[in-house]
This record gives sequence, C-alpha cells and structure tokens, in this order.
Amino acid sequence: MISFATTESDRLREALALEIAGEIAAIDRADGRKPDDALCAEVAMAVAETLAGDRGAVRVRGSDLTYLIAKSLWSVGEDVRARRCLDMGHPGHPLAADAVCSPDSSLLVWRACFSRGLLREEPHAPVGGAAWILDCAKLAESLGMALELTLSNAMNAILRRIAFIWDRTRGRGLLGLRRFDAFSPGSGRRRAEFRREILALCRARLEALRDARQWEEAPCVIHWELR
Repeated sequence: MISFATTESDRLREALALEIAGEIAAIDRADGRKPDDALCAEVAMAVAETLAGDRGAVRVRGSDLTYLIAKSLWSVGEDVRARRCLDMGHPGHPLAADAVCSPDSSLLVWRACFSRGLLREEPHAPVGGAAWILDCAKLAESLGMALELTLSNAMNAILRRIAFIWDRTRGRGLLGLRRFDAFSPGSGRRRAEFRREILALCRARLEALRDARQWEEAPCVIHWELR
C-alpha cells in the first residue's frame, strides 16, 4: 500500500498510477476474473491525478486510497467493483459502501467516519433503525477556540453531509451526542442554554432533512451519556 508519494514529476505520477492499477486489478483477481486492463488504467490515472492536485508531496493513507479507488470505480458505473474494493479494505464495516456509493459522500466525510472517529454506529441503542453517535469532544477539538461562533454552521454542514446514513431506514433511528460537555462554554445557566440550543438545532436540521430526503421519520436527537 502506498504510504508517501511525490507527484510533481510526470514519471512519478505514472508510477503512482501503475501501483493503483495493481490495487484495482487485485479486486478482479480476488473474484476469479481477469482484470479489465483498460478500466484499471482509466481509474488509476483518475486517482493519481486527484492525488497530484495538491502541490508538492502527498501523503496517502491506506484508508483514503481505498476511498478514492472505490469512489472512482463507482463514478464510472462500476458499483459492484466499488463495493468489492470496500469489502476488501474494510470488511464488515456497515458504513463503508454508503460512505462511497452516494452522491453525498466526500473524502472529508470518509475521514470523519473512518480515520478520526467522529461518528460511529451504536448497534445496541434502545431504538429501531440506524443509531449513530457523534463525538462532540472530537468536533470541538477540530473547531478550536471559536466554538460557540462556528458550532451551528459546523453541525448544519455535518448533518447535511452524513444524512445518507439514515436513508436505508427512511429516517428511523437516532443521533446521540456523546461527550456533550465539550459543547459547554461559560458556566451555569448559559451552559445549559447552549446545550439546549444545540439539541434543538440538530432536531430542526434532521426534520428538514426528513422532508428533503423523503424519509418517513426524522432521527431523534439525544444527549447520549444520559442514556
């Protein structure tokens, strides 16, 4: 797996594409098929060009590369190969296919789900449907000092980008806010008021997403530590 690549040189870009093509060919070989050389070359070059978009050196995490390969396969109509790529890279993970094979997906969402642990599934939640827990401390850490000023915008953006995780259950399930103390500026009454504001914001946003995505329900929002 690639760990580090410098993409300023055409020669190195081609070498990167060749290695990525090998990763794609392995998908077909794992299923007992002869690799589609033209497809491998096309998708590999697309991924290599994406990685070469940043100036200078590009660090490539194994998980990120899996996402980029699968997303590129999905974008050219190779849904089956994309899902097999994810099965091989993240076997048994319930979010992997949805986090790639969706027009709403992005590398930022993928990293939040797989690399940073911002979001995780809770299989033992006391509700039906899809239950997901958002780690507020990790989010607060990434937002920095301007938490109270930026949190509303950040939560709106996050919920919009991760909404696909409730598509399969038509909105049935919950969003739990874990380590909610991270969203606690000030003290006393202001702290409690701020928490209520965030819970209300999340509920309103999910209600709006229910209508936009034609869900049957909107996920409920709870302070997870209280359960």
